[in-house]
Amino acid sequence: MVWVETTAHIIQDPATAHLKVLFFIRNIDKEKRHELILQYQSQRDSLTGLLNKGSTEAQIQSVLESHPQALHALLILDIDEFKHVNDTFGHLYGDQVLARIARQIREVFRADDVLGRIGGDEFAIFMKNCRTEQIVKEKAEQLSQAVAALFSGSISCSIGVSFYSKDGTYFYKLYQNADIALYQSKRQRKNQVQFYLPSMKQESWKVNNTKIDDQPDTAPDVSIIPELEEHLTSQLLEELNDVIYVSDPNTYELLFINRTIKEDLNIIDDYIGKKCYAVLQGRDSPCPFCTNSKLKFNEYYVWEHTNELMNRDFIVKDKLIQWQGRTARMEFAMDIAEHNHLSKELSLQLERGNALLSSVRRIVVAQSMTEAIKLCLADIGHYYKAERTLLSFTGESHSLHEWPGPSLSGLAETWTALTATLFGPDCAYFHTHSDFVLLDMDLMKSQNAELARSFMRLGLHSLLAVPLLCQDQILGCCVIINSTAQGQDLSFAQSLATFLVSELMKYQAVEKLRFMSYRDPLTGLYNRNQYVQLLENWQQNPPAQAGVAVFDVNGLKELNELYGHHYGDQVLVEVARILKLQACTDQLFRLGGDEFIAVYEKITHADFQQSLARLKKAFTLILNGVSLGGSWSEDEADINSLLSHANQLMIIAKQNYYKTTETVTKHYHPQSLQRLKEALQENRFLVYIQPKADLKSGRILGGEALIRYLHPQLGIMPPSRFVPGLEKEHLIRMIDFFVLNEVCRIQQRRQHESKDAVVLSLNFSRITLLEDNMALEVEKILSQYDFDPGLIEIEITETVGELEKATLRSIIQSLKRLRLRISLDDFGTKYTNLSLLTVADFDVLKLDRSLIQGLADSAQNQIIVASIIQMCHQLGVSVIAEGVETEAQRAMLLQLQCRLGQGYLFGKPMPVGDFRVLFNQKK
Repeated sequence: MVWVETTAHIIQDPATAHLKVLFFIRNIDKEKRHELILQYQSQRDSLTGLLNKGSTEAQIQSVLESHPQALHALLILDIDEFKHVNDTFGHLYGDQVLARIARQIREVFRADDVLGRIGGDEFAIFMKNCRTEQIVKEKAEQLSQAVAALFSGSISCSIGVSFYSKDGTYFYKLYQNADIALYQSKRQRKNQVQFYLPSMKQESWKVNNTKIDDQPDTAPDVSIIPELEEHLTSQLLEELNDVIYVSDPNTYELLFINRTIKEDLNIIDDYIGKKCYAVLQGRDSPCPFCTNSKLKFNEYYVWEHTNELMNRDFIVKDKLIQWQGRTARMEFAMDIAEHNHLSKELSLQLERGNALLSSVRRIVVAQSMTEAIKLCLADIGHYYKAERTLLSFTGESHSLHEWPGPSLSGLAETWTALTATLFGPDCAYFHTHSDFVLLDMDLMKSQNAELARSFMRLGLHSLLAVPLLCQDQILGCCVIINSTAQGQDLSFAQSLATFLVSELMKYQAVEKLRFMSYRDPLTGLYNRNQYVQLLENWQQNPPAQAGVAVFDVNGLKELNELYGHHYGDQVLVEVARILKLQACTDQLFRLGGDEFIAVYEKITHADFQQSLARLKKAFTLILNGVSLGGSWSEDEADINSLLSHANQLMIIAKQNYYKTTETVTKHYHPQSLQRLKEALQENRFLVYIQPKADLKSGRILGGEALIRYLHPQLGIMPPSRFVPGLEKEHLIRMIDFFVLNEVCRIQQRRQHESKDAVVLSLNFSRITLLEDNMALEVEKILSQYDFDPGLIEIEITETVGELEKATLRSIIQSLKRLRLRISLDDFGTKYTNLSLLTVADFDVLKLDRSLIQGLADSAQNQIIVASIIQMCHQLGVSVIAEGVETEAQRAMLLQLQCRLGQGYLFGKPMPVGDFRVLFNQKK
């Protein structure tokens, strides 16, 4: 049996006036087979080619029901530290990792095993009809070792295993137990295979200090918006009957061709990467008529072409698109004869042939569907010499397209009622009729007097209508009012309506392709592709007064472990819903699993802060909450700098969540915190002081408090050995406030002993400065002591110049209100920005040692340093030189009118007792 499609067209011979029927019979066997292919593709994950989550579950459950007596095993694989991989190397590299691991899974397991990707970095392998558990263990270990070898040990995976039927008799129970085994493996040691054991349920598996056994039986209710469709790009384009292909405009390599090309050119082997001019045109070099140089993203380039290989004439529409993260050329080629459903010979004999060809060309050139509809209605109106033509789509009661404008008074208001009366709900009339003809108004009066009065009131005395059909679905109808030509022959309108629907389907396919290219399928927010495009736009036209906010869902991995990935997805959807309602910007992005970004343009600092405040309040509804950080700039904004700053603030804010959990994460390690507390209690952190001196007299005027660590075996260790690690784990605040306490204790003792006043400075990490409650914590410490706060100087490293000015100004002002002195440290490094001096009132500026090292021999350095010193004198800011080690440097600084210095020439960092002795000797 062969499947065929039969189409019949009734036409009138212009010479004899006889009616004739033109039949088209088309073999659709290949299309039917292609439908099966599409069904197969719809079950697959687009990145890895494995089964998607829904298909995996369905196939596993089917096996369990059909083979209830056999031994089956479910393996859940999770990539260790995959979030770190994405953060470090980018999500494109992460995608490559996922694809390579999927290929490895195929190589290790049998072809009839169920292999699927069920989450971001989570895979499911269902081994059917296993002879023994030992075989499962060997296969799992083989896969684990193969993954590690694939990436030379830099990436590993953990695997949890459950068995049917002892660990569960249906999919979700097997999955739950395999998942428990998986995370047992991760807690013990990564890159392990763990079988599920019933005793694992009894262990203290904690999230937020709550045992899993204490959690509710059902997940908390979360509002869900409908999930977006997840069709593959190829499926969308395969559904169209025109010639369609996608290629790289630079290399001419084919990226996609649809079934029409494959059938016409009998392409059965792999075409990906082959040259388009070779496959589609039969040429050895790029086509001389190639239009690549003329293509744009936002509009089609339309031209005509005869393809000699296909022996067909086409109207061609080309444009640039984003295809799988790269710029590509997409081409639609339309055979006009096929769209007309008439042969060329017959078209030439009929009056409508040329009119139809002209209309088709005009519609193809249209830059939007609205314009195409307008042109179609105009051409139908002219052809039938009608007073008015209308087009409406079912389900769009408020969307009525009319020609000519302006709208006929009262028509739009009564159109819905008219169409419902004439054609029934959703144009049901056209399911059994190919057209609608109303020429006798007197007949209408006898059938429906009210409708006839409506027509007469609107000046309608005749009405012709044809449906807009797509695969037996009624999309709407086109109506011709008061026509005076062509009688009841609606073949022109039907043909043009058919072509318009074809264009509409292509337009919707391209729009869906664009949506899929730039949208996250789960939340509907923009994805990384759109974010990259935003970066490019900002580089060319950086906006003024812009802000960036970064959001990270707290404990999403733990929520997935407790309630399952479906619940985790619901949380992400709810976060996206809150962002859409409260963020007051349409530039919302989901870049990773639990990471969101909001970008604001042309917004004041006050409005930006208000938006963040609203979001903080709204996110309290989310279980575990959402950590956020925001950065704003009033100048031409660098989005990368804003993002970096906002991300740092988000991580700092996340510390509040970490205080309530024992979970080890990239930014929080409870064990490290405990070790730091023990070291502080055991007095293993020491404060040293390096003198600051008058360059002319050598008299000691003050000092800088520096931290040292007393190692049990290695002795005194400098900050370079331990501070970076504390900053990375966001524990440096404890050291900063410890040093502040020690300096306060020193100053209070000197004041009580009536010693000479001396200003002591100390450094605050940028991480500490950015804490919301930093100033309150400082004030709390100062309140415990009795001395003049003006004797303490907070040194702010010049790298804070990367921060937004409003934030920096707020930080400095909060410290100045406590009567503390503020010093700008390391001035002259790669971050130097003179505008920093306009942000707030600095008391001191410290010249970085890099400017001092070659000062005696470098005229260039001398000019720079002299200019800085002179500028500071005019601003009323004191200047101190760091790293003064030689008499030559000291002499040159004095010559340049610098009064203060710090460096080995006056003393190395020393214990507090030694500093007291030196100060008393050289005060």
